[in-house]
Amino acid sequence: MRILVFPLVVLGVRVERPFIELFQLTTPLSDLVLLVAVITSLLYVLVRGGTLLIDHYHRTVRPRSGSDE
Repeated sequence: MRILVFPLVVLGVRVERPFIELFQLTTPLSDLVLLVAVITSLLYVLVRGGTLLIDHYHRTVRPRSGSDE
């Protein structure tokens, strides 16, 4: 919290109490957003890794003779 207000104090901006309370109210929301972002990133990595493995498998497996693939 202080790290968000500190640059404003250094710049000489007067930080009002409602501004600080607004940051305190949005902290749980930002924690939730961070959690969703991390989970989304992990799912993307898993899906992309699986896609790469499947593509590699299809490139390296020799098609059987008489196969339509």
